[in-house]
Amino acid sequence: MKRIFLFSFFAIFGATWVYAQLTATQQLNKAEDDYEAGILIGIPDQINGRMEEFSKAEKVRAKKLLTLVYIFSDEEKKAEEALVDLLREEPEYQLDPKVDPAELFFLYSQFRTAPIFKVSFRAGANMSNPTILGEYGTYDLDEGALFVNGKTKSGLDSKEYNGLFESGSMSPTGGIQAGWWTEVMAEKHVGKGVELGGGLQVRNSKYFAEQFSTSSQKVEWTNKQLMFRVPIQVKYTYNYMNRNKSILPYALLGLSYDYLMSATVDASSDIGIGATVTGMDIKGIDDRQVNVHNMSYYVGLGAKYRVKTHFLNVELRYDMSPFNYINGDNRNNNQTSTFELGYVEPDLRMNVLSLSLGFTYSVHNPVKLK
Repeated sequence: MKRIFLFSFFAIFGATWVYAQLTATQQLNKAEDDYEAGILIGIPDQINGRMEEFSKAEKVRAKKLLTLVYIFSDEEKKAEEALVDLLREEPEYQLDPKVDPAELFFLYSQFRTAPIFKVSFRAGANMSNPTILGEYGTYDLDEGALFVNGKTKSGLDSKEYNGLFESGSMSPTGGIQAGWWTEVMAEKHVGKGVELGGGLQVRNSKYFAEQFSTSSQKVEWTNKQLMFRVPIQVKYTYNYMNRNKSILPYALLGLSYDYLMSATVDASSDIGIGATVTGMDIKGIDDRQVNVHNMSYYVGLGAKYRVKTHFLNVELRYDMSPFNYINGDNRNNNQTSTFELGYVEPDLRMNVLSLSLGFTYSVHNPVKLK
């Protein structure tokens, strides 16, 4: 009996000493070999004591091995805990039907592995393309719009009034007027590749216009806007659930509340004695010439490039506002623009084409599904 006891003691001591001499990687390999041989007892002790020594890839192997060991040891609670630990180490971990047993697939199917939501950060450049609705004259204050959609009331392309201006020559697209924008957006997958999102955006934009007189004199101005926007959107991503796809194209449709934080004008005129202004505030004056509150809707196309469970993305978007950006009630009340520079802001809708680059971070919380 003493011999058996001594033999067992030295066998256990020897095995412990051997394990202590193994590197963490060797110990993990040994534990996997024991599992394949059907020797499950002792594997958790071999692995848990060395977990902090493993590389990330080795931790994934170790936590998967623990899950399998607990499954086949009929320790259901520990198997669930080990699987959650695996999914926290490697969110959206994918099983291999050629290698992994059905019991692991069954347990895996009971847990949420998809992200609970995503947070996107993007920034880019934009170009304004306003739609001119109506043009107004400087001195015909009571006549109303001289041009509506580029035509006079009688259908002509140009009109001379008071011998001063021929207003059919207004150009709202005088060169590319580039701005910038940045946005943060939270997105929630609601099924079949469809995501609902809401976020916050800051957009800097500007447009240029010019007007010629009958004597080839002209006035030109650049209107600059800084807007705080609250967009909401619906997005469809093709192959959303296919985790083997690296590039995922998508399309989106959205609506935004737009708050005008600031609006300024740089203008010059060679009419009469000529005049130039820089940074003229048209929002903060008592008789503001722009509408502070507005709405817009947008469409977009983009593509996401998978980086593990996160994404890099590129997106092209076009914003359109159905409402007038200019406050028509006060259009003639700015003495500097109306009488010194010789122009009146036209009625217009703000349209903006934008391109952005971004990063989408996936937020995971693996839990057992009810």
